[in-house]
Formats: sequence, structure tokens, C-alpha cells
Amino acid sequence: MKMEEFLENQKTIICYCAGGLGNRLLPLAACWAAGELTGRRLLALWREDDPRCQVGFNGLFDTPLAIIDDDRLAALTDCKVYGEIKDIYENFYLNRKDSLIRLVETFGLHDRNHFALNDDSRHVIVYHNSFLHGVDESLARHFLRTLRPAAELAARIEEVVRQYGIDRTVMGVHARGTDFHVALDQYAEKIQSVIQKDPLRRFLVCSDDPLYEYELRRRFGERIIVRPKQDHVRKNDQRSTWINNTLTSREAVREAIVDIFLLVRTDFKIFHAGSSFARLITLLMPPQAPEGAPRDIPPALTAAYTVNARIPIEPWYLDDARRDHNRHYAAAHLRHFESLAKARQPHSYGDTDTWLYEALDRFPLCGRKVLVMGSQIPFYEGICLACGAHPVTVEFSKLTTDHPALRTLSIAEYEADSETFDAAFSISSFEHTGLGRYGDPLDPFGDLKAMAQLRVKLKPDGLLFLSVPVGADCLVWNAHRIYGPLRLPRLLAGWRLVAAFGCGQASHTYAGKGYTQPILVVQPDLGIDETMHRLLAGLQDTILVMPTGLCLPAVRAALAAGIHRILCIEPLSAMHRMVQEIPGAAACVSCLPGLPDDHLPAMIAQLCEPMLFWIERMHIAATEGDPPADRLCDEAIAIIQRCTGLAHGLVVHTSGLGVSPQTLAKQFST
Repeated sequence: MKMEEFLENQKTIICYCAGGLGNRLLPLAACWAAGELTGRRLLALWREDDPRCQVGFNGLFDTPLAIIDDDRLAALTDCKVYGEIKDIYENFYLNRKDSLIRLVETFGLHDRNHFALNDDSRHVIVYHNSFLHGVDESLARHFLRTLRPAAELAARIEEVVRQYGIDRTVMGVHARGTDFHVALDQYAEKIQSVIQKDPLRRFLVCSDDPLYEYELRRRFGERIIVRPKQDHVRKNDQRSTWINNTLTSREAVREAIVDIFLLVRTDFKIFHAGSSFARLITLLMPPQAPEGAPRDIPPALTAAYTVNARIPIEPWYLDDARRDHNRHYAAAHLRHFESLAKARQPHSYGDTDTWLYEALDRFPLCGRKVLVMGSQIPFYEGICLACGAHPVTVEFSKLTTDHPALRTLSIAEYEADSETFDAAFSISSFEHTGLGRYGDPLDPFGDLKAMAQLRVKLKPDGLLFLSVPVGADCLVWNAHRIYGPLRLPRLLAGWRLVAAFGCGQASHTYAGKGYTQPILVVQPDLGIDETMHRLLAGLQDTILVMPTGLCLPAVRAALAAGIHRILCIEPLSAMHRMVQEIPGAAACVSCLPGLPDDHLPAMIAQLCEPMLFWIERMHIAATEGDPPADRLCDEAIAIIQRCTGLAHGLVVHTSGLGVSPQTLAKQFST
């Protein structure tokens, strides 16, 4: 059917698309939704000659859209125009197209904020720069999610996702500059506040102003992801201000499409509230709170969850996302658990509870403030009360209680609070964090982030009583993680092991499970390992290479010893970011992603001066009879020993966890 016949026989809603990208797509989505509600067919007049968006719709999307031109628009009869006269004339002065003005002169102009769904005109024309009042937003969201970026742009998006690891663990930032006149410091302050709570967080920064992207990258370093672009927004007239003076080339608009569909894949949290571009992204975002726990690992997150397939996955699906989030801990219930604790009776985790009683005999908590991280029933709060401690429970949602000695915090309150504590319990809690089982956001590094955040919540001499499944590394999706030679050292990075209870002991509770849950008593590691410092003293001109098993105290010791060239080979990007947190590390430490055999052979072949190779051996055996050495450490040692010609130094350092559970039990139980 020709356009003329179509216009004669169909009721239409025509979106006059002018201005920037967000000012076009938002009203376009609203017009489609209005058309669905009223039986009208959607048409668009998409201005390509507008300096604010110099590309046609089909240059951005593969999704079909019926387009009407100026001549056919001006020839319409029986129509009603919704808009604002100021915007219509500004558009005319920019583009010198008078089709809309002629229609307004003939049919009049109606307030765009009083759009009527029951309008009986054959053709309804909408010139708006935002969403239509009274239109169902969920319908408009459906339209936006049907938009498919043009094939070339889709390929570009996937390449950036692959190159930078863009997923929900990355926080999205849209730093609007140019005509919004938002100070760069406003975005920097928001980023800094997130880093204080979550030191491992990375940020994808997208801006219409390249100076904003450059400066945020300069301030925050590798935490900031900024991708190269072919063009940005520029001034149309360099002598004027930004107001009504933006020039957005075809390629700049296409780069904006890439930004949109990248930010949609992030945890998009930092933006200017008045930006239509940001609102467009929030409408495109998938729902943040799923109806139930996710059954499958999203493909984009699999490598991060498994450390590049080095940790096996076993299925065990549990859905606790629908549990009651409005729980109340009654005083009578707490008194019951307090009586169990005074009698030293186990409850929730059998032998683990017994080992916790032993740990509290050695490290009493009477009169201390104690965080209880994660709580299904108030048993561990009862233990605190029995010990004379003052418990504070932290849960995803706020708990209520009528017990005068118990305080409760939601996760949001915990993160915002600057209070510090004498001790903390995390008994079978952190191994679940980031798996979505309890309705929490998916995050491959959720457990590591929780441990890093807890470090700043404890006083310098505070103690964490930690229990997680310890055995051979495994991701039991989505029930829990099992921590072995690969994951456990990363969980304990930045902590000093003080004592361990239950390692190597026979356990009825964990018989046949392939793992145990000892009580590890750890303390924030805020200082320098003196043994490491003495070993490294006097080696200021040496290149120090740490091929695997990265240990934060070793980096601190090397920096304190004056070594200013340090190379760390480490597969987990989260550890790279933790290293960069160490004062002085940014200028001296380079982190190479991957495994020892990815870098060591080529590195050694090109050496023209001796190096010192420092290997951290951190091994937790699952059962007696497991090999006492970490395979990766042995591989690194073999590669180094094969090289000849230079007198390289080799230090194999066994840190606090560099022994089997059996040895740990003997070492720390006395």
C-alpha cells in the first residue's frame, strides 16, 4: 500500500522526532504505546538534517519503522497537533522545514502535556522531547526492548563486552556534560563514595564529553573503563555556548547507541536525573528483582564465576528469593537460643557450632560489639548474648526485634553506617553472596567484596569468626561455593589468620560431603609481614615477579622494602584492583592477567638482568592424602628452573594458609 492510501485509510499517531537521541526515542516509545492502546498505526518523521542527530533511524537500528516525510506531513487533513510552540519554532530555525508550522496554523496547537488517548482525529501528531503523560510506561518499555542495533553496532557492542568484561559487576556511569553544565566533580564524588564501600568495583564511564571520560580515568585509574570512540558531541558554533548549539555527527550518534546498550548491561547507578538519555537506559534495563533465584549462570558471567573455567560447576538449585523478607526476632525466641548456647549445644551447623564454642573459649567477646553477617534464625545472636556480647545482625532486608540487646541493620544501612565493631560472625554466609539464591544481585565477586567491606567495619584489632565450606574448589550452583587452593586465598586476601578450629578433625556433620566447615579466626591485615620485609630488604633495584598465588602482604612488604618494579601474574581481575588499593602500588606494580605459563616463558627469554621470583604457596587440601603443593606453584617453579644464563633468585614463601588442614589444626589449636 502506498503511503498516500495508507494515510487515507488508517488512523495514525505520528511522532515528530527531533533533537537528541533520548529526546527522540522516549516520545517514539510513548507514541507506539499510545497507538497500541488506541488502535493507531505508528509513523515517525525522523529529522536527519537536525545538527543534534545527523543520522536516520535505519542507520541506528535494524528494527523496521514506518517513516513519513515533510511533504506528506504537510498535506495531512483531519489532524491534531500536540506540542509546544517554542520548540516548534526552534526546530524550524534549525532545519528550515515548515511542515509542522503550516499544520499548526491550519489546525491549531494542543498542550503536549494533556495528550488525549480518546482523540477522534484521524491523525495525531506529537512533538515532544520526553515521555507522554498518561501513557503506560511498561508498554513503552516493551517497544524499546524490541529495538535491535544495526548489525555493525551490535558487533561493536559485543566486542567491547568481551574486551572489558562488561556485566552486572561493573557500575554504569553516564557523565552528562556539554549543554547540561554538570560539574565533573559531582560524578567523581559519587564514584568515590561507591569505592569507599566497594573497593573492588569497576565503572564503565560513558559521556558526551571526551574530557569527562579522560579526567575520570586519570583520577581513578584502572577502575574506570573508557572505550575509544570515533566521535563525540561538539559545538555547532564554536563561538557560542552549548545551549541549542550541539552538533552530533552520524558517527557520534552511533557511538551513543553503543553506549546505551553497554550501560544497559551494567549496574547503571550514576547519572544526571534530568537526562533523557539516562531515562532511556533505565527503561531498557532488565528487572533488577527477579521473581525467583536464577536457574542458570548468565553466559557473560561464567568465566568470572569459574576463574576462566578453573573452578568446576556442580548443579544444586535452591530458590530462597521468595522467602519472607519481613521477619521478626521475638525476645522469647532469642532467650531460647541463648539457653542453648549456655549449654554449649550445637544447632544450625553441628560440629561447626562446637568449634565456634571452642574458638570463643580462646577469644572471649564479653562486652564487645559483634556483627552477625547473614541470619536465618537468631542462633548466633543467642551465642553472642550468652557470651555477654552485644550483637548487631546484618541482613538483606531489615529485621525487626523486641529484644532490648539486639540491633538489626539492612544491607543498605550497614553500607552507609560508619560505625566500627570489635568482632564479627560470618557462619556459612559469604559462600552464598552473589549467587542470587536469596534474591541478591548476581556477582561473581560478591564473596570477595563482602570480605573486603567487612575489613573496614572491624576495628584494627577486631576478629572475624569465619566459616565457609573448605575442600576442593567448586561452584555448587546456586547453593554455595566450596573454597580450595584457588578461591580461599582470594577470600582471605587482606586478612591475617590468627587461629583455626576444626581443621583435620573427624566430623560426623560433614562425613561424606567432600568438604568441612572449620572456624577460621582472622584479623584485618593492616601491616607488613616482617619476615617478607627482611627477605626483601636491600633488593631495591631488583625486578620482583610474583607468578601466582598473589598475596597482598607480599606486595606491601616489597613496596616497604623500596622495590619499585613489581610484576604480578594473576588470573582474577578482582585481585588486580585490590593490589591497586595499596598506597604506592599504582606507580610500581603491574598486574598481568592470566596464568604463569601465559607470561613466564616469553618474559624469561627476553631477560637481560636477574629477576627475583616470589611465589606464594597457599594450599588447602580437601582431605588427608591430597598433595601438599599447589599445582600452579609447581608449574611456575618448573618454568623458572628451566631457564639458564642468568642467576635468578627464587623464593617460595608459605604464608598462613600454605599448609593442609591437618597441619593447621596442630599449629593453631594449642
